[in-house]
Amino acid sequence: MPPDHEALAAWLQHHEECCPVCAYQLRGLTGLSCPECGASLTLGVIAPEVTHGGWILAMVAYALGLGFDGVVALITLVGLVASRPGFAGPWVLNGSFMMAAAILAALLVRTARRRAHWLRRPRRQQWTRGAVVFIAVGAAHLLYAGALLAWGNSW
Repeated sequence: MPPDHEALAAWLQHHEECCPVCAYQLRGLTGLSCPECGASLTLGVIAPEVTHGGWILAMVAYALGLGFDGVVALITLVGLVASRPGFAGPWVLNGSFMMAAAILAALLVRTARRRAHWLRRPRRQQWTRGAVVFIAVGAAHLLYAGALLAWGNSW
């Protein structure tokens, strides 16, 4: 048995550990796989304060906003083609959604590149930042929708 597998077996002889896949109690296990689900096991080092939840929440918020703004920008291109000459409404609408999509794309790329920086923060701060991003993107879209409705009613 390789040294790291011997270390795993030695660890499991004296520690209460569960299988990360099926939660089967592994204490006393001498093999290299879970007897319940068959998952292969290795001994490793983890950092319990590192969670990806807050970072993923922020990424999802940016991606949802980007997807929405990108689709609306494409749809408004139809309005540009079908609009009457001299009417700026579809141009303003399309431009504003393209700008919003570009900003969200930049924020998405920035957040993806700064994942390690994000994960070095305490867990609570990671989740707080993720929630703030999610709420801010949603609120910005609600405010923008209200402004567009008010502007559209003035046509």
